[in-house]
Amino acid sequence: PGIRPADAPQRFAETHGAGSPNLTAAIALMEKNLEAPLPIGALARRVGISVRELERLFRRWLETTPAAYYRDLRLRRARALLQQTEQPITEIALSNGFADAAHFSRAFRRAFGTAPRDFRAGRGGSA
Repeated sequence: PGIRPADAPQRFAETHGAGSPNLTAAIALMEKNLEAPLPIGALARRVGISVRELERLFRRWLETTPAAYYRDLRLRRARALLQQTEQPITEIALSNGFADAAHFSRAFRRAFGTAPRDFRAGRGGSA
């Protein structure tokens, strides 16, 4: 949605394809399924590997879990939408796979140290 800010990281699937084809495929699936996140088991099945192997790949290449990476991916996209659009926060929450605005707000505050409303208003500090 729109142009990413200069400080936004490039998508992993575009920039690190040499790491592991299975990891790249899993991340591409995550990026395509932000609104309705796939369960990690379904993600692994679609890539053709076990959940355990998927977890190993994420630990080895990204030093995180698939679930944490997926959540962070959704939160980064939501943050970009807060910056670039005037969409209501509830709409942003739902379009990024959060059950409701309250769930999104809690996750956003944990990740970025500020509420989505304050971030959008420019009171979000360095989030």
